Amino acid sequence: RKGFHNSSDEDGNDNDNDNNIVDKFNDGIDSYTRKLLQNRHRGIIMNENGLSHRVLPGGYIVKTNNKTGEKKMVEMQRTMGYFWDLKDLRDTDEKPVVSNSELIPVDQAQVFPPLNGDLISLSEHANTNNNNIEGDTGGSNDSGKYDNTISLPSFITKNNRSKDPTAECTLIAIHHNEYGNQMIPSWTEPFEDAFSKDTNRIKVIWLSLNEGRVLRMLRYFIVNTSKKKVPEYRKENYLMHFGNTEEYADFSDVLRMHNKKTAYVYLLDGLGRVRFAGSGRATEEDVEQIISFTKKMAPGLKADKKGR
Repeated sequence: RKGFHNSSDEDGNDNDNDNNIVDKFNDGIDSYTRKLLQNRHRGIIMNENGLSHRVLPGGYIVKTNNKTGEKKMVEMQRTMGYFWDLKDLRDTDEKPVVSNSELIPVDQAQVFPPLNGDLISLSEHANTNNNNIEGDTGGSNDSGKYDNTISLPSFITKNNRSKDPTAECTLIAIHHNEYGNQMIPSWTEPFEDAFSKDTNRIKVIWLSLNEGRVLRMLRYFIVNTSKKKVPEYRKENYLMHFGNTEEYADFSDVLRMHNKKTAYVYLLDGLGRVRFAGSGRATEEDVEQIISFTKKMAPGLKADKKGR
């Protein structure tokens, strides 16, 4: 990592020009980190009651010296403690990312970030060459890699050959552990119920992120256990990724998924652009919003009128 600088870039200028991208720090951010801040998705709103909104790329925050007033970047866990994420959940009611009250404008919306490597679908028919794990012994060497792994965001937009942003919508729900996984149905079940007649244009993707070498070594057993638990109709769009902390760093920061103890959801248009973000358990208002937003983004749906 590059050395730390004072609050501005090499020319002494503050690059923090877009309030939707970065949190309001006056100084203390080195120029390298300031550049990374520009990669964050515009329009994602952070809950200012918690700690997540203070997190900088790389897991740093800006801390002020009470005696000198000097500000500098320090590691999050070093200053906030190992269990900062639990406090963050309490302070934000498990919602570090606040649900958008309006669709993120097209001119601000960005395409869902790439995720490659050990990313598979639980369905063996997710692509032409089959996405299976036969021969994977769960070891740490490359011989255990899956056949024909898929990638994001191409998996999301693969059926939209016309490249029409209104052709389809995708709700992608992400979790890092079982606690977050249990929150996802509060979003997906009413959403799927509302658009049960529009499955050709509306889809739901579950993404399970499994971080660390141990989980990667055990991926054969984790995937097979998940296959037994996940309903057959959901397997094709149930994705699992196994990676290390470095692989997830940029992906998580861009989407503002700093707290791994909760769930995150993103509503995408036909081009894979993020038009809505939320977290935690869905409230009734959250559900009403994503259904309403979906109808706006994909007009002409056969949505069940009994749905919200």
